[in-house]
Amino acid sequence: MKKTALLVILAFGLTSAIYAQKKTKKNDFTAEQQTTLAVKKMALNLDLNNIQQQQIKPLLAKKIEQNEAWKSKKKALKKANKKLTSDERFEMQEKALDQKIAFKNSMKRILDEEQYELFKKSYTKRYKKTLAKKLKKKKAKKKNKKIRN
Repeated sequence: MKKTALLVILAFGLTSAIYAQKKTKKNDFTAEQQTTLAVKKMALNLDLNNIQQQQIKPLLAKKIEQNEAWKSKKKALKKANKKLTSDERFEMQEKALDQKIAFKNSMKRILDEEQYELFKKSYTKRYKKTLAKKLKKKKAKKKNKKIRN
């Protein structure tokens, strides 16, 4: 009996410690700081010159601003326990894809051929990584729902 109680207390303590660690934020950078860091990372990866960096900075700033707006809208919907209709979801996805196409075309104009190829490779890798994370999250959610039911 004492051993069982001790195991339950130990398991509870470990799980609460794990969840407490997961709640830390990744970063609290401003949009300007995020933009600066992103430009510098691109400069390192793509070997950009100063003119290219200056041309890319407003593009990245706009992209980061749009991402933050999307995240805040998503949080507001989640807080209100509201879901988008299929038409609203379609419009948002179409808008997001149009923005991605515009960003990619702008990058194509700014970068030379070799730099653009490197950019495409890294962009695709990042996209695949993000998709993999989302799928993993969905599977975990489904698993948790099955366990609860």
